[in-house]
Amino acid sequence: MRITRYTLIALVSGTNLAVAQQFQSTPVLGWNSYNQLACSPNELSITEAINSLADRGFVNAGYNFFQLDCGWASRDGQRNATSGALKIDLTRFPNGLLPLSNLARSKGMKWSMYSDAGYRMCDTQAPSPVLGSLGHEAVDADLFKSLNAEYIKCTT
Repeated sequence: MRITRYTLIALVSGTNLAVAQQFQSTPVLGWNSYNQLACSPNELSITEAINSLADRGFVNAGYNFFQLDCGWASRDGQRNATSGALKIDLTRFPNGLLPLSNLARSKGMKWSMYSDAGYRMCDTQAPSPVLGSLGHEAVDADLFKSLNAEYIKCTT
């Protein structure tokens, strides 16, 4: 008998335990802005990407996540003065991110965003001027929640 983690559990417990794992028929599929835009997305490029994915049938094919990667946060090294959360770069996203999240969701996608678990986010400038979430996880989580983010890519 080949012993797996599940058969070992059954043997140890002395019961006839059957454990079934179920997987999706496809892996999680989505689009990540970094692959096309690196750290330079803006409102127009993200709007066009969302519409293109929907119009070309990618959403119907299962590409359900829309990931806004680096480049959305302010490069001024400051947090939102009111909430303490990361600031949205209003030069690149003059209407904020909620309209984009709403657009993606209206097209059948789940809104996803990037942050960093460290002091600084990824950036093409070194050292990065963009703040990360370290020490501010709760207020940043509130920001992501307010934007209806369903997944956060958080790197270190």
